Amino acid sequence: MKILNLKFKNINSLSGESVIDFTNPVFTNDGLFAITGKTGAGKSSILDAISLAFYGKTPRVDVTISENAVMTRGEKDCYAEITFEVAGKKYKSSWKQERARTGTLKPVNRLIADFEDNIIADQVRTCDAEIVKIIGLTFEQFTKVIMLAQGSFAAFLQADKNDKGQLLEQITGTEIYAVISKIVFDRNKTEKEKLDRILLELEAIKILSAEEIENLINENAVNEKVKIQVDEELQKIETAKKWLLDLTNLQTQINVAKEKLPELEEKAKTAKETFEKSEIDLKTVKDEQKKQEPIFKNVRELDTKISEKEKLLKPILEVISKLEENIKTGSNNLNSQSSELEKSNKSLVEKQKWANANKKYEDLVSNFSAIEKENQVLVNSFGDIENHNSAILELQKDFETKKSIVKKAVDSYTEIDKALTKKTKELETRKSELSQILNGKELSEYQSEKENITNIVT
Repeated sequence: MKILNLKFKNINSLSGESVIDFTNPVFTNDGLFAITGKTGAGKSSILDAISLAFYGKTPRVDVTISENAVMTRGEKDCYAEITFEVAGKKYKSSWKQERARTGTLKPVNRLIADFEDNIIADQVRTCDAEIVKIIGLTFEQFTKVIMLAQGSFAAFLQADKNDKGQLLEQITGTEIYAVISKIVFDRNKTEKEKLDRILLELEAIKILSAEEIENLINENAVNEKVKIQVDEELQKIETAKKWLLDLTNLQTQINVAKEKLPELEEKAKTAKETFEKSEIDLKTVKDEQKKQEPIFKNVRELDTKISEKEKLLKPILEVISKLEENIKTGSNNLNSQSSELEKSNKSLVEKQKWANANKKYEDLVSNFSAIEKENQVLVNSFGDIENHNSAILELQKDFETKKSIVKKAVDSYTEIDKALTKKTKELETRKSELSQILNGKELSEYQSEKENITNIVT
């Protein structure tokens, strides 16, 4: 760490603002300088300002929330700011406190930032932790290693030879090394005691002669042969144990089989009875199949007949449909012409009545003749209508004849359909009976069971 600049204000006897630039050639050229002056001139105040800027406290003057002994008397504020460099990077660390109008102290302001004014910490607790990280020294280490208090140094100079070591440890904070030295001594003592015990144990061990070693080797060779023989015997014993275990398992299986023999015999008996019953059922099924064959044959024949009748019936139905259309058309024409004839007859009758009542109007005779001609035309038209009516009657007769033929064909078809329905019901009944006999199995399954039972019985 290298201190570059120190600014402070109203620290102890140094009132007002002060700046010390340690980068000035006056300091850098010589590399060594001293802070001198009379007592009370403010030499230690410079060191207090450095300590305040770094840690917010000094080793010789207390600074608390309610009391600030470093602030110059009669002043309302004080601060300390230090610029320093660590590992090529520059930082600023500052401490500041003010008094309110009432005279009470305001909370301390702390700040640590890099040289680009990026804030690293701005709270008392975080600043304490961050400065230790950056500098690598706690407050206690800093005050003993870097900035030794005047009183401690004076005590060191005035101490006798025997006390200087202990005092130097206290001043520099190296008392930890005395503790470490004691721990090392105790550990060395413990390890030496362990070594002594091991050496005693080694002395108690008897070293064998060459002859004794040879005898042990021979005994070891004999033991190896014995071991091989024992291993072979153990292998034989294991094999015998396996045979015995297999024999025991077989005997157990035989005993179980003997216990199950009556049950198996009973099952065989039941199977034989089932087989005999199955044979009877199978024969019944086959007989039933033979009975069903004529029904199947009749059904197929009826299907063929129905198909043929349907083929014959189709053109007849088409003719009937056309006749019905012709009859409908003729009837419509007849009704229309009859209506016209009726109207003409009524008109003629009215005209004749009028003529009879008005004979004096002979000049109307010629008109009456025209009316008679008109009437004749109507009569002729009526004759045509009668002819059409006759044709329609003929068509109706032909229609009735063909209708009768169709009815017979339909009746025949109905009878065949009824017969087919009846045969189908009979077939379904037979199938149901057959299914009950088979009891949900296929005929091939019964045949397979028959073969299995035959094999069991024989």
